[in-house]
Order: sequence, then structure tokens, then C-alpha cells
Amino acid sequence: MNSRQEVLDYLLEAEGAYLSGQKLAEQLGVSRNAIWKAIQTLKDQGYQISSTPNKGYRLEKLSQDLDPQQIDHFLQEALGPVDITYDVRPSMSSTNDLMKEALAQPHSDYLLYATQQQTKGRGRRGKAYFCDLAEGLYFTLALHPQKIKLQDVPMYTILAATAVVETIESYVDDQCEIKWVNDIFYHKRKVTGILSEMITSIEAADTSAIMIGIGLNLAGSFANSDPAVQEVAGTIFGPKTPDNFNINQFLAQLVSRILSYHAHFDDKAFFPLYKDRLMGVGKEVSYQYNGDWQSGIIVGVNPEGQLIIAKPNGKKEILYGQDIHFSSQQFRNL
Repeated sequence: MNSRQEVLDYLLEAEGAYLSGQKLAEQLGVSRNAIWKAIQTLKDQGYQISSTPNKGYRLEKLSQDLDPQQIDHFLQEALGPVDITYDVRPSMSSTNDLMKEALAQPHSDYLLYATQQQTKGRGRRGKAYFCDLAEGLYFTLALHPQKIKLQDVPMYTILAATAVVETIESYVDDQCEIKWVNDIFYHKRKVTGILSEMITSIEAADTSAIMIGIGLNLAGSFANSDPAVQEVAGTIFGPKTPDNFNINQFLAQLVSRILSYHAHFDDKAFFPLYKDRLMGVGKEVSYQYNGDWQSGIIVGVNPEGQLIIAKPNGKKEILYGQDIHFSSQQFRNL
């Protein structure tokens, strides 16, 4: 850890109190000049830090850019010590693709790749995921492999969707809705997509990791997007995020909810909210299954998270897997 990181740790822990430059230098075993340089570096990175004679330095406002130290600080405030490795960059190709490469190497219990811009994002069925928004958040979290059972893999998308809904709703006034199985809508527009993937071990014949990729439309405009995107896509906060919004705190809150649900997975505490926010219950919808368009009325989800559809002939059909597609446009009017 360099001087900049160590100074930031002390400022974060101080929670707005003044820290003496001399005491910082003594605690870190560096010169006063090294402390001054670290402070200047933090200021250049967007941190607002005041200095007062005979008092020292005080952190006035956090940087609004993604910062692994901030994420870790807020995450450990919520959960305590967590064995997690971060890779945070201004731009990435695909957080899921980069995560797959990382999982091939020795790693911590948890890995988190996060960015504010993806150049090769993708969703379910390999579809490109639009992620050129002014303010977006795109990340992939890899969960501890030894705690995952193969039959539980599909439920992790439901777990993540519930965590996303809870986190968004802690910032906004109205409720979110969930389009089965992995899309979050707010004010009848899609604001979040989720892609969960499993990494299997051929030698062990089981699941070695679960990757949960999440893309959130925080704020901005889709005015220059494809008309099909404009018709469905929306943002959580409108044209811009609130002045007091901190993307690192938001991400840490979301990740902490996912990890908490993961730690108590067998309780399925996330499931009731997911069922409550499911879109289209009691409504007729059309969907594509194995290439054929069909229709039916959404009844709900079963304990395995599979969608129950009442067919026109009175029979019920259970839908699951990657070969099912619901057009998002129809859900805007449900």
C-alpha cells in the first residue's frame, strides 16, 4: 500500500474529523512532504480535502469516481472483514469476460470487477448490452466456489435481482419491478440487466464459481440510441445522479446484500420480495420458446424460480432456461 492509499484509509476512518499532518507522518513512517504529496494526489483524483493550521487535514467530500478503497471501506462497514480482490477501471471490454480469465488463476474468496463503461458488454443469449450511458455502473462479482451447489445456480439470478431492487429502492421514492428472470424495471422502463454464469470444473465435475454480471443505468439520456433501445430503456435517477450520490457506496451496498444472501442462501430470504415484484402476474404475455412464439398468462414463479404460465387450453407450463425470450416492450404496458 502506497502513501496515497494509507492517507486515504486514515481520512476515511476519521469520518470528517481533522487529522494532523505531523501525526500522519509519524504513524506512516514518512516525511511531512510525503503526506502533502499524497494529499495533492487525492485532490487531483477528485477528493475534496481541506487543511487548517494547527488542526490538519479533513476529508470534505469523496471522489465520485469508482475507487476500490472506497468500495472496500463501505463494504467492510457493512459486513466486517471480507476476503475480496478488486479490479476497478474507468473502462473495460466485458467484466464477465475479464472475470473468466481471472478465475483461471489463484484468487480470493470473492472477486469484483467494476467499471463505468463497457465496450463489449453482453446480456442473455449473447445479445449486446447497451452501456454507453453518461453515468452507468457495470460489474461482475465472483462468489466463493465451495459454497455453491450445482442445482442452486439458477437461483443466483433471482438472489441478485432482489439485491438490486432493495439497493435501488433505498435511493428512490417508488418501487421497482422485475421482469422474469433478470431485468429490473423502474417507472416501466428497464434500468438493470443481470447475467449469471457458472464456471465448472471438469476434474471435480461440479460448479467451481458463479459469476453475477450486473449493468445499471444510473443516469443519462438514450436520445442517440437505437429506437428500440429508446422505447424500453430508462435510468434510475433521470438525466443525472443526485449531488450527494456516491457510486462506491451504492456498489458496496449492493455487493453487501448479495454476499449476505449468499452466506444464508438456504434460507431463501430473498425469494418473497422477488415474487412480490414480479411483473405481469395475471396478465397475458407473448414469448418465444425454441424459436416459436406462444402466449399465456403469468401465474408466478415456483420454488425453483421457474416461471409458471397458464396456457389458453387451461394447462400450466413451466418455463426455464436460456431458450425463452420475452420482448421488453410489452411489459411497459402491463
